[in-house]
Amino acid sequence: MPHIINEKWTRYSDALAKDATEEDKNNLLSEFLIEFKQVVLWGICNLQENEYYFPIDDDPETHTRSFISIYETHPLYSDTSDNYRMKIEKDLASGRIKIVQLDAEKIYRLAEEFGEDIVIFSDDCDHIILTKEDLKYVRNMSNLLVILPQKSTKKSTKKNKKELTIFFVFAIIFLLFTLLLYNK
Repeated sequence: MPHIINEKWTRYSDALAKDATEEDKNNLLSEFLIEFKQVVLWGICNLQENEYYFPIDDDPETHTRSFISIYETHPLYSDTSDNYRMKIEKDLASGRIKIVQLDAEKIYRLAEEFGEDIVIFSDDCDHIILTKEDLKYVRNMSNLLVILPQKSTKKSTKKNKKELTIFFVFAIIFLLFTLLLYNK
């Protein structure tokens, strides 16, 4: 699934910069959230005094602030240079680094714990920057249980009521089923 996260975030960022409708912005954010929750990303941890930590990068060509590098593709299997791949293999073999899988929740916690922005690199060295503020917003939006606001029309209001009714019917059925199981 390389480049999916990059493409979805770029489309959403572009919509924010333009005069896109709120509905378009919400739809693009929803697309990003769905992909971001499903994707597995990769990080390289350094080992120091028997503790792993994520190195903080400082590269003004990539980002104006310090950041933690995350990768869409496993660093050993990406299209990076042979020298870089050999360095990673050597550091892995010596135990100086560890490559870890990261899901969305782990990335949120990384940004909180270290107080740093996250830069996600794709195979072709393209990257997106998720600032601490972006990650906090994305996390809050992904945790919302309400339907994203839509244009308020009678049609969308009826659709929302119908969706909520269906949701509550299934919730009640689930609760009744759970009660039946516990009463046996």
